[in-house]
Amino acid sequence: MLGIAGWIYSDITIQNVSRTAVNDDIFAKFIFGSLVVLGFIQFTNAARSKQEKAMPVFHWGRVAGAVLLFALYSVLLQMAGFIIATVVFTLLFMLFLGERKWIYLIVAPLANAFVTYWLFSTLFRVVLP
Repeated sequence: MLGIAGWIYSDITIQNVSRTAVNDDIFAKFIFGSLVVLGFIQFTNAARSKQEKAMPVFHWGRVAGAVLLFALYSVLLQMAGFIIATVVFTLLFMLFLGERKWIYLIVAPLANAFVTYWLFSTLFRVVLP
């Protein structure tokens, strides 16, 4: 439902000034279209499931920790720039989620920061801080 509402909202609010196939609202349509498809897959999988599954326990501490890490990221982003803030954030978030293999803790944050930076600066032509 959220995906459909977002798709309609992006159609109404984002004005296309580009005359190419990749225009101003393509990212919003991609995200909301993905929400619709993934929601449909989740719904059909739940409908086909024969067994009742208990709801998982909700961990407020993990949610609070994730919110604090995002807040730290937003502050660090302004002070240190995109690449450094993203590497630090990804490293801390991986540690927070329980990752302990050092090779993953080195490669994943660096790859995440540099691939994201390349994607936005080269492909989308967005200036990052």
